[in-house]
Formats: sequence, C-alpha cells, structure tokens
Amino acid sequence: PKEDSAAMLCELQELSISLLEYPELRDVGGAAYVSFPDQFVHLLIICISAEEWAAVWKICTHGVCDVEWDSSLSLVRCPCHGSVFDIDGVVLQGPATRDLKSFAVCRENDQLFLQAQPSG
Repeated sequence: PKEDSAAMLCELQELSISLLEYPELRDVGGAAYVSFPDQFVHLLIICISAEEWAAVWKICTHGVCDVEWDSSLSLVRCPCHGSVFDIDGVVLQGPATRDLKSFAVCRENDQLFLQAQPSG
C-alpha cells in the first residue's frame, strides 16, 4: 500500500527532525530554520499543507543572508537585496541568478525525514 512505500522512502532519508521540537512545522504556512552542522546542511523548512513540506538551502545564492518565508505570498525572500524564490528554490527575481538547493521531505509519525544531499 501507499503508506508502506512512504514509510520505506522515509527510512532511506539520512536526516530527521522531530515535529515536537519544531511545532511551527505542524501548521500550514509555518517555517523554521533547521541545521545539521555535522553534515554542513542548513535549511529553511516550510509546511505547505497538512502533509507536505518543502526544504531549501537557507543562505541566499546572491550573498550570505538567510532567506525568509513570506507566508502571505507563499514565496521565499532574501531580506538583504530582494531576491525572491519559489517554494522549490527557483529564482523568480534577482539579483540572485542561481536557484536555492531544495531537499526532499517526508513524514512518518512525528518525524520529518530529509535527504542529506539536495534534490535534482
């Protein structure tokens, strides 16, 4: 069944976080910065819907500023120079010219699982 394949997919992911530690990620539109220093992974994770999350590299590709989630527009923005990215990290407005790396996310119970390397 579909649930079994989702659980298997989650088991293949290398990184995990507890929704108990990041309760904002339970709410649609909620976002949190999450870092895995040992793997050199620093992300902005966003709850898109009740069972869907997106994760992008948290540092803008234009400079060294942390991007922010704009829940009113459903876009990722860089507060330093105004770059705008979609939910998958694709540049919509510069000055950034490179997309943010995106990471696959799945859920099993109260855990979110992510891959250590970007998607695509």
